[in-house]
Amino acid sequence: MHITHLAVATDVITSCLLDWSDDDRFFGLGTREKRLGQLFQSYRNWCESQRYDLAERAQKRLFSSAMLKPDSGKYVEISQKTLNATSARYMLFWLSSLAKQFAEWTGDDLDMNPTLVYTKCFLLVAPIAIRVFARSHPKVL
Repeated sequence: MHITHLAVATDVITSCLLDWSDDDRFFGLGTREKRLGQLFQSYRNWCESQRYDLAERAQKRLFSSAMLKPDSGKYVEISQKTLNATSARYMLFWLSSLAKQFAEWTGDDLDMNPTLVYTKCFLLVAPIAIRVFARSHPKVL
């Protein structure tokens, strides 16, 4: 799961952060940086409520346009120093809880909420991806 958390979860996390900070539908703040700051505050509060150590959390710089590069049109590469496998795994739980809140606020169908769909797909695909990777890279695992 370590490799999957670093590979697949990062895509889900960055997609959600970019989507939720695109406009002011969830946060009435003027700029993407302010909305990302609000997301970081939500993430930090959630981590504290779950009593996660600092080592188990993503770093604040993940919640910035400089890191996410929203307008570059390039694949976002996140360093393990910013988001390690443990913090990626925990961050998926935070994304799921926040997506449920957003769905309730907007009246969306929970089964159609994109973040919940991403998370469900990740949880279904991860074991398959690990088996495929293990077969193609037997010496790594």
